Amino acid sequence: MMKHRFKIVFSLVLLVGFALFIYRTSVFRISQNFAVVEEGKLYRSAQLKTDELEETIKKYGIKTVISLRGWPGKTAYYDAEADTLARLKTQFLAIDLDDKFYPPEKELKKLFTAFENGMYPMLIHCRVGADRTGMVAALYQQVYMNKSVKESLKQLTFANWHVPLFKPAMSAFVKKFKGINWALNDYHTCDPEFSSYREVPNDCKN
Repeated sequence: MMKHRFKIVFSLVLLVGFALFIYRTSVFRISQNFAVVEEGKLYRSAQLKTDELEETIKKYGIKTVISLRGWPGKTAYYDAEADTLARLKTQFLAIDLDDKFYPPEKELKKLFTAFENGMYPMLIHCRVGADRTGMVAALYQQVYMNKSVKESLKQLTFANWHVPLFKPAMSAFVKKFKGINWALNDYHTCDPEFSSYREVPNDCKN
């Protein structure tokens, strides 16, 4: 009896784990979650299906798409997106962010290098377009639209399906953000102030 129960529990754990993996690496989302960050410059959305992506690019004249999901070449959605953007001659950049942690230094530098040197208009997205996308939109507004922290945090609200209680690292980083020069030169995840939502604490000596 115990052995049978163990098999059932183990099977359920495997099933749930597999379901979570598929959910995380899929294009499933509540809606397109499309919104304007800055008219004619930056737009935000969830992971779009190929037909939705093509329609959005043509409608808004998108020149660059930034995926905040990472995992280049390792998931089905990435290849489909990359192929669509190549066909439409739209630049594509993958940045690896995790909605549970503060951004890695190199990924934050990649992001602002793209904002500084990339072709506009741009579209940023993660899977649902709520957490990572909201954080990046808020940082953009602080740097390029001179929005206050309070104003920029409107990018991280339930209007875009973000629930701060579930993903506190996103709004916490927006509050700690100190500008583009800091992001490019002085941001270090090993600094004690970032210990709360540091992805790999053991990598840091302090």
